[in-house]
Amino acid sequence: MSSVRCVLFDLGGVLVPSPYQEWTKKENNSNLKGDDVLKTLLSPNVIESFHNLEKGLITTEDFDPIFTYFYNIQNPSRQINGIAHIFGVKDCHPVKINDKFRTVVQILKAKGYKVGILTNNFYYDRSRQSSTLPIISSDLQLFDFIFESCKLGMRKPEKKIYEYVLNEMKLKGNEVIFIDDIGKNLKSSKELTGMITIKCENIDTTIQKLEDLLKTNLKTFIPGVVSIEGNNTLNPSILLQYLQNLFKTNEGSLDIMKFSHGQSNPTYYLRFGDKELVLRKKPSGKLLPKAHMIEREYKILSLLQGKLPLPKTYVYEENLLDSPFYLMEYVRGRIFIDPNLPGLSPKDRKEVYEEMIRILKKIHNINIDINGLEDFGSREKNYMIRILERWKKNYELANGCKDDNHEVQILLKWIESNIPPQNRVTLVHSDFRLDNLIFHPTENKVIAILDWEMNTIRDPLAYLATCAFAYYYSTQITGE
Repeated sequence: MSSVRCVLFDLGGVLVPSPYQEWTKKENNSNLKGDDVLKTLLSPNVIESFHNLEKGLITTEDFDPIFTYFYNIQNPSRQINGIAHIFGVKDCHPVKINDKFRTVVQILKAKGYKVGILTNNFYYDRSRQSSTLPIISSDLQLFDFIFESCKLGMRKPEKKIYEYVLNEMKLKGNEVIFIDDIGKNLKSSKELTGMITIKCENIDTTIQKLEDLLKTNLKTFIPGVVSIEGNNTLNPSILLQYLQNLFKTNEGSLDIMKFSHGQSNPTYYLRFGDKELVLRKKPSGKLLPKAHMIEREYKILSLLQGKLPLPKTYVYEENLLDSPFYLMEYVRGRIFIDPNLPGLSPKDRKEVYEEMIRILKKIHNINIDINGLEDFGSREKNYMIRILERWKKNYELANGCKDDNHEVQILLKWIESNIPPQNRVTLVHSDFRLDNLIFHPTENKVIAILDWEMNTIRDPLAYLATCAFAYYYSTQITGE
């Protein structure tokens, strides 16, 4: 459904349990019975106050005594002592939205859809200062739009609230899918504004209906990917046929997303049926010699299978797309973007850092005399001297061959005099850092090493130093 640009969710009864579900859950320990509560809410004596509550004209401090009074009259055998707070109390503990719907929201955002909440809710106190959305802040931050009836002074299923929402989002009704658990809210939104509607009676069924409308998978969220529609150098139809031939299948579904973090070579997530793949290609257009060497990366990944934790490789292809690419498996796990590991306990941070160093040692202990590594770099032991000479020449060229900067000359002489002796050469990753490692989803164990395009044979101490660089200058790098 290409016209859809936004998915709008009700809160209670969709993203979180409805009040009715909460009342029913507590029936055994309370005189409040779910059906009786609903009957009182909708009774002539209470319904107007209930609507005023949802419009923000009164608060739960005003409404609760009214409800309690009429509930006790209507249910004399189950009267309530004190005041019934059927919608909770102010400053109640915030909750998370449903995990499955959180995944749906994350995928929708990654694919470029807007997501919003449209809820009938209420103020909890007469000062109107308490939170009206008892949802954890990290979940609320997922949404582009949040519309609350008590703050708007209008409620579902009134026509004006739907018109207001569409106007604020700058969308037409047929560009919005609205998910609610109450039929009359959906009926009015569809008839009055043309919104596409889904009634939420069961979470899994609702998600399936949304998948059918959008023709996309909404059950598996891949962190760090973004939509590529309108900016796609891949040809989906050619790629689909290629994958069908490669895996000898008639599977017809192919979903393509692009990884957004730290990729000098464009890298894509492919979901081909039940297979999860990664396609890594050279950038399009003219490239510098020996840059973006993904063929080298593919070779080392294939060569060292079983010797290091690496993704499984499938194929390297030169001519199918506008630039060479290779395919490997998608490895599901954790990637730590921030080298300072905020949010981890001291114990976990220690284990993650120790595992990172263990993997670095394992790379440097690979036998460089095995078949296939002969042309992966020089075994010379004057590498640092040669690199310094290159830097000096680059500096001189950049400065018109002038060498009148006294401080720079002092620095160069000091470095030349203090280059440590090079005792060994090993396989080096050349870009080894924390965010090029995939950790097990729950264990502090590396399950895949990524981004091997610059691998070579060099002095291992130099690459221990570059790995440690992020921690020596962590405040400049991370801003913390």
